[in-house]
Amino acid sequence: MARIIRRTLPAALVAALALSISGPGAALGRILPGGSIGGKFPSPPAIQENVKFWRDVFARYKITEVVYHDEVHLDRRYAVLRLAGPWKGTQAQKKRIRAYKEKIRAVLRALAEDRTPPAGPLSARIRKIFSDRPRAELWDALYQIRAQPGLRERFREGYIRSGRYLAHFRRIFRKRGLPEDLILLPHVESGFRSQIYSHAGALGLWQFIRSTARLFVRVDGTIDARRDPFLAAEAAAKLLARNYEDLKNWPLAITAYNHGSVGMRRAVRQLGTRRIGVIVKKYKSRTFGFASRNFYAEFLAAVDVHKNARKYFGPLQRDPPMLFDEFYLPQYIRLGPLARRIGVDIGILRRLNPALRRPVLWGRRSVPRGYPLRLPPGQKGRVLEAYYRAAPGARTARVDDGSRWILVRPGDTLGGIARRHRVRLENLMAENGLRKSLIRVGDRLRLPSGKRIAAAWKFPRSRSKKKSARKLTARRLMAHVPKLGWKAAIRKEIRAREARFRVPALPSSAAPGNPALSAGAGAGSTGRVPDRGSKIREEALRQALAVQSLAGGSGGWVRVQENETIGHFSRWLELSPARLCRMNGIRSNRKVRMGKRIRLSFLRVPKSDFIQRRTAYHKKIEKSFFAKFTVSRVKRHRLKRGENLWTLLVKTYKVPLWLVRRYNSGKKLRRIAAGDELAIPVVRRR
Repeated sequence: MARIIRRTLPAALVAALALSISGPGAALGRILPGGSIGGKFPSPPAIQENVKFWRDVFARYKITEVVYHDEVHLDRRYAVLRLAGPWKGTQAQKKRIRAYKEKIRAVLRALAEDRTPPAGPLSARIRKIFSDRPRAELWDALYQIRAQPGLRERFREGYIRSGRYLAHFRRIFRKRGLPEDLILLPHVESGFRSQIYSHAGALGLWQFIRSTARLFVRVDGTIDARRDPFLAAEAAAKLLARNYEDLKNWPLAITAYNHGSVGMRRAVRQLGTRRIGVIVKKYKSRTFGFASRNFYAEFLAAVDVHKNARKYFGPLQRDPPMLFDEFYLPQYIRLGPLARRIGVDIGILRRLNPALRRPVLWGRRSVPRGYPLRLPPGQKGRVLEAYYRAAPGARTARVDDGSRWILVRPGDTLGGIARRHRVRLENLMAENGLRKSLIRVGDRLRLPSGKRIAAAWKFPRSRSKKKSARKLTARRLMAHVPKLGWKAAIRKEIRAREARFRVPALPSSAAPGNPALSAGAGAGSTGRVPDRGSKIREEALRQALAVQSLAGGSGGWVRVQENETIGHFSRWLELSPARLCRMNGIRSNRKVRMGKRIRLSFLRVPKSDFIQRRTAYHKKIEKSFFAKFTVSRVKRHRLKRGENLWTLLVKTYKVPLWLVRRYNSGKKLRRIAAGDELAIPVVRRR
């Protein structure tokens, strides 16, 4: 092996290699200038200057210094500006950095125009850099000036913090068969700071954006695994393994961690090579900017500085490893009751479980089932005993907190979700710990439990002024008296009032096997139910599905009935769902709210065919219902205070709305209020 090394490497490199192998840091010193790290991560000559630049940024330049350089040729370093304090990105610091950059640009412009620049060390240094370069490069360099703050102190702090995590990261990456040097990637991403948030929306020690993190871990309103260094490390290991499987070498896989595997595959396809040096120098793309081009070089430099920290920073003592036990919760439970049950302080649970979001920490949501709850080291046995002693049978019981979860889809708004699921907006926001109504696609929202939904949602009452029955009766009577006389007008009004409370006939499919109805009045019924055949049923259905014409006769509009969607209307009209949505200002073809006015176009299908298809659809629903259920009796129900149509249909009687509408023809069920009387069919299974 030594003979092969001597043949292929210069004597100085052989000596350096021998020193690294024989020295006290032999287990760590595996970086070879111009070679590779442990044989996995090659360092080609094309990126050597980049690696050297970032090594100096991490280990040489302080946070009070800003180095000015060419962003393409990183070996061209023009000057180092010293700030009054550490770099914090303040407006005063940015203004000073811009002013000095203009000073460098003025020197470059003077040299490019063959003028004499102002005298001084800056001009002499820039003149020396471009002494043997063509003038065209001066014009290019004029627009490639970049300022990079030093990171020496921050890298040193990150090295100290890394002791908390590296042992656990090493186990995660070993389990997946990945090179262990990859656990040092957080030096480049976050400096081993777990709560850092970038301007691009990346969060956590491994700097995942929301969409990428959701491919591997849970990110929603209850858990954000990006905040947990160890859960995020699992996601990083999976992402790097997938990148390597797609791109077949580690330099591209590591660059894809920043730029994306799709972008790197595009670079390979465009240049016809997988060599990282060629791609960094020649690949041109709007999104392949300075950060992506230098990401792999930063990684190599970070690995070198970390493994030779004593050389760059002197003796350092890293933080001790974080120790904890994990307990996978078998059921949903709030954090407060959980802490009391297992006898662990809730503050400790909050510190050990940074992935839990604020609604969980505040007790508004439950810790989800299956979550790996972190515990103080050595307490898992006691916690298991305390947990199952307090809840016998919880190990095998299927326990839930009764919550319903929904996924936010494109086009959803918080108000629309509240209306669709019949909950108050303020209750929905409180249940999910939201202070603003801003939600994102992919969020998981929890709806209040059924009892709270029933209490929160009530159908709107009529806004019209209530008038006494005497005034209404007198008005109707006076309208008919001139034509019919007093006695005939009174008889007509009595018949009209009886017709409003008369129960219509049942569908013919429900009549057989109903002795209570065929006899006239069964137990619990409030009156005789007339059987007038299918004509009344057809008439009620026709009135419910009537089409109102528009001016000009080019179309019409209908009210959406239960079980109808945009997809149904598009099939009946032979129009695309997208066109129908555009006609009605609907953002997506999801299920529309019942009672909404839908505009129709009869250019492809006649109105009669549309009505026939729609009627057939609802008849099919009725037929399917009456194949399983039969109406045993009809009950008069007077609404009490606090009741609404939703509670009657879903909670009390469990009957569909269309069936209740048949028995209350002429009534606006959405406008009912306390004191109104409804005819409710009571159904039973056949």
